[in-house]
Amino acid sequence: MKRSTEVYFKTEHLRAEIGTSALRSGNIVMSSQILVTIIRTISTIILARLLTPTDVGLCTVVMSVTSALEIFKDLGLCDAIIQWPSISHRQVSVLFWINLAVSAGTGLVVVLLAPAIAWFYGDHRLVGISMVWAIVFVIGGSSAQHLAVLKRGMFFSAVSILTVVAALLSGAIAIALALWGAKYWALIWREVLTEGFLAVGAWFICFWRPGAPSRASGIRPMLAFGGHTIISFMVRRWASNFDRALIGWRFGAQATGYYAKAFDFAALPASQISGSLRNVAVAALSKVRNEPEAFRQYYLKAVRTLAFIGFAVTAFLVLASEDLIALLLGPKWSETGRLLKILSVSTGAFLIYFTHVWIHFALGRADRLARWSVMSGLATVGVLLLGSVFGPAGIAWTYSISTYAFTIWGLWYAGEPIELRVSSMLQSVWRYFVASAGATLLGWFVITYMGFFAGHFSRICFFGVCVSLSYIVFLMILFGGLEPVREFSSMLKKSLPRKKAITVTRFAEETEPVAL
Repeated sequence: MKRSTEVYFKTEHLRAEIGTSALRSGNIVMSSQILVTIIRTISTIILARLLTPTDVGLCTVVMSVTSALEIFKDLGLCDAIIQWPSISHRQVSVLFWINLAVSAGTGLVVVLLAPAIAWFYGDHRLVGISMVWAIVFVIGGSSAQHLAVLKRGMFFSAVSILTVVAALLSGAIAIALALWGAKYWALIWREVLTEGFLAVGAWFICFWRPGAPSRASGIRPMLAFGGHTIISFMVRRWASNFDRALIGWRFGAQATGYYAKAFDFAALPASQISGSLRNVAVAALSKVRNEPEAFRQYYLKAVRTLAFIGFAVTAFLVLASEDLIALLLGPKWSETGRLLKILSVSTGAFLIYFTHVWIHFALGRADRLARWSVMSGLATVGVLLLGSVFGPAGIAWTYSISTYAFTIWGLWYAGEPIELRVSSMLQSVWRYFVASAGATLLGWFVITYMGFFAGHFSRICFFGVCVSLSYIVFLMILFGGLEPVREFSSMLKKSLPRKKAITVTRFAEETEPVAL
């Protein structure tokens, strides 16, 4: 194994300043995710204006039905590689070939399921969509280990640049296809091309190359970890997409398109913040898993930061949802605006709920995550079936309300091995929730009873200013000072790099894996 690849496997030097490294890595990832979010939002808005709700609904149906299979792109082995205490080139090579074979097999399964999906939903167009969608699994499996070793070494600069470039190129090509008249194919090819650009880029910037398949000792525990991760992911993904699949089955593709767009906007903060920071958090927290007090302190500080951002976003989206959709997507998506208002109620809570995955993976307890996923998945299906009696809006309400219950229950279960008590977590976030509720009520009162602003854009601007100012004021009252603002500002300062970032093509030659 070449010396330049040792930085992917030997990470002992990172423990000395793990807190600062995690903050800087988080800053890099967050900056890139902001860019990715902007790029994907702009491309989504343009595509929504070029396409119809039915086009969106067709693609959503296929993605929802096959979503539980996405874990087979990496078999949960990437999370094992990121947090495993010690790992070798030979072990990762064996995992690569196993991963590639299984992901290719999964793509074949999706192709074989295509006629059944089309029959179930009564639309022959789903056959072709499903077959093209199968390509995503094969491509994803070819680069999973490369991206995992980069993240293990905390080379988040390179991964972040790659993610931004992939989003930009795939979005531009999708828009071109839509203008050309490709209809729903534009949406499908955007996702396929995103995976393709990520795969090509990962092989280019990562110096590691897989060796020949061989018998390797020590991979059984990682395969067991991956197996539990597969179970948890499949159940969680199936349960989280059950609402869209249920709407598609009961109310048709158009209703699914409305709901899918609303859900995408409501879930955007969680997917782009909590989701994108998962690898950073797991890489950092796993290195202090044997220091319970340090683990709890790092985690609770992260949760407070997420609450500060998440509940402010909740207030804004609840107030501005209908105006945002009308301005961005146009009048034909008005039903999406009404559904977004309901789903936005749980945006902040979902942002925090997602961190239960951080805890399970950082502690190496994928087995507990699998058990939790089964329990919560069954509960989710039950409440969504009850909500479906009242139509898509009923499903949206049950999803939002149940998210708060799952947040408390899920974090209690995840934190049990490390003695991370629910009371400590609630103590860390309840003021942010109350401040968000206060800001929402104030904005609603002003618009409803004073009506100063008429146009969509002016109302959105008002809600932005109103929420920002009133949220901070309510926090100052509840905390008795500027403590949350100071803590957030301090975190931002510490996350700033002190030297220039590592270059994309030669970062493996550096001795430090994070831009310091």
